[in-house]
Amino acid sequence: MKYLLCLMMILLSHLVRADDNANIEHVIKAQWETPNKPVNVEPVVIEGNYAVAGWAQGARGGRALLRRNHNNWEVFMCGGDDLTKPTVLQQSGLSPEEANELARKLKQAEQGLSSETRKQLSIFEGVVPVDSQSHHHH
Repeated sequence: MKYLLCLMMILLSHLVRADDNANIEHVIKAQWETPNKPVNVEPVVIEGNYAVAGWAQGARGGRALLRRNHNNWEVFMCGGDDLTKPTVLQQSGLSPEEANELARKLKQAEQGLSSETRKQLSIFEGVVPVDSQSHHHH
């Protein structure tokens, strides 16, 4: 019985993670995608109530920092390489532990991307707050 319960918890955590990834991708696409400018979202990494998602749209690219508000994800910052740094993540409201773990997960996830995609994620310069009620243009 314990084994079955453990297996069910593992499966549920994978389903929740997949659901979060799909929701994060949907939020980013709904905010910035247009019919003639699709947005590719990858990778997505989550730590607690925060996530970083890489995005590419045409020749542009960067990263979005999101937070979970109840059961919804919202983008609250856009940036490039700055959003890979634990110090910047901490300044954005994450605890030191969350910031370090999110940066570690992001580094690991981005290692699986092509060098061209990694370069594209670095194009965005600086860090820009995003009002989730409006459509910020990259």
